[in-house]
Amino acid sequence: MRKIEREMIAAVRDIRNWHCDNTEVKAMSNEGLSVARVYLHGNHIANVTQVRHDTLNLQVIESTLKQWPTNTIISRLRALGADVQVRKGCVIINGVHIATR
Repeated sequence: MRKIEREMIAAVRDIRNWHCDNTEVKAMSNEGLSVARVYLHGNHIANVTQVRHDTLNLQVIESTLKQWPTNTIISRLRALGADVQVRKGCVIINGVHIATR
């Protein structure tokens, strides 16, 4: 895992603002829950919601992944724990084909 991805994960886990090169985490509150929004090149790629003190819920923004199925987005999502794979040019998330590269 790259250093930038380790730092991104730390910011997400702590639900705090962080920015380095092309990756950014924005911390906010939504309906009483703490949320870390993850961006790559200004494109929203994921939300991580703290549902309990020790439990985080990952939501991949599939529309961004469909539009930009790049190696970097896939790498960032995998670092966050998303089940994203590329097989024969097809981008698969949680076993479902969502894009072609």
